[in-house]
Amino acid sequence: MKTILVADDQALARDVVRAVLRTNPAYQVQEAENGAQALALAQEQHPDLVLLDVQMPEMTGPEVCLRLKSSPETRDIPVVLMSGLEPEDVQGHAPMGSADEFFTKPLRPKVLLARLKELLGE
Repeated sequence: MKTILVADDQALARDVVRAVLRTNPAYQVQEAENGAQALALAQEQHPDLVLLDVQMPEMTGPEVCLRLKSSPETRDIPVVLMSGLEPEDVQGHAPMGSADEFFTKPLRPKVLLARLKELLGE
C-alpha cells in the first residue's frame, strides 16, 4: 500500500484527486487543507508521494516542496505540484525546480495515474 498526501485548499479539488487515486486499490490517501498542514503531515507520516496545489494559504505548494526537499528526512519523497496556472505562469510566483513533476488542472486521470506509478517506482 502506497500513501499519497494530497494538499489543496479547495475541498472539491481534493475530492476529485481522491476519486482518481482510489481507482488504484494500492493507494491510501491522506489529505491536508493548506500548506502548513501538508508540511506537518509529511514530516510526521512520511508518505510515499505528496501532491501539492501551488496556491494555498499559509504556505504555498512550492514553499512546502522546498522545505520537504531541504530536509534529510523527507527529501526523497516525490513531490508533484498541480495548478490551474500553466507552468510558465507559476514560475513567476515561486521556484519549482525541486518538484519532481507538475500537472495543470483540470487533471487528466490516466496521465496522472501513469506518472505517479513511475514516480513511485511501480
